[in-house]
Amino acid sequence: MMAPEHVQKGISGSEHRETTNEHPVSAKISTGDELKNIFLDLFLEEEHGSHSGPPTKLEAIRPFKIFYLPREIRDQIYYHYLHRPKGVPFRRSAMKKWAVKKDGVVLTLFLTSKQVHNEALEVFCRFNVIEFAWQNKLGNVLGGLLKMVPLKTRNMLQLVRKPYDKFESFLPSWNGPWIRPKPEEIWIQMIRDAYTMRSHFPKLREFTAVWINRRFVDEETDIHMNSARGDEQLVNMWGCWMRKWLEVHNLVPPKWLRIEFQTNYTDSIEEMQQRQCAFQAAHRRLID
Repeated sequence: MMAPEHVQKGISGSEHRETTNEHPVSAKISTGDELKNIFLDLFLEEEHGSHSGPPTKLEAIRPFKIFYLPREIRDQIYYHYLHRPKGVPFRRSAMKKWAVKKDGVVLTLFLTSKQVHNEALEVFCRFNVIEFAWQNKLGNVLGGLLKMVPLKTRNMLQLVRKPYDKFESFLPSWNGPWIRPKPEEIWIQMIRDAYTMRSHFPKLREFTAVWINRRFVDEETDIHMNSARGDEQLVNMWGCWMRKWLEVHNLVPPKWLRIEFQTNYTDSIEEMQQRQCAFQAAHRRLID
């Protein structure tokens, strides 16, 4: 027996609905923008309840057009994020744990683009003082450490610093005690290192040798603060001491060498500062 016509239509309609694989929502979506608006509406309803206003559309955040700014302004931006007033230490043991990796903003500057990387690196090398650690007790050559600096960076560095101490340059002796340098040997080594620095860093403007100076300088140089009658006589005493050892080693101090006294380990800070002023004054007279 044949079923009624309206029953047959119902059966055929239900079969059609069961056999179809098309999702009822996907049939209404034609573009990615419509899908984005649907999810945005759902999100807003969860946060603020249903609303009857027009749907809010998401707008992409466009990158800041930094190259529209003059180079001088860009350099000031780089300087703000990259300058380190206390300097940047360079040590072989710390190369893989450099502080720049811990700063997301600095890392972003170097990874934004090749042009930003080059400009930021130039500002970094122009204004930051790179400090090289002490040589170890085996007396490793300074040039070997400087060669570990990438060539591109070596060609940009302009300010470097290195500490010197009486007890940091011990050399092993097989037949006797450890040999420690005298004050004049440390000073001569500063001059030689200044030329070594310049040979590796062609744009070097200033090499600061930090002399961790203690009272042994008075004892081993015969330049005693109490024996000097006034600052000028103390300057002359340092000048005579310098010229004596420059003639012995046939050296000329370069103009890019600057010497500072580290006064943290002395009993009298004021006395050490007075000695430093006299030493620097005598040194300027030699290079001017």
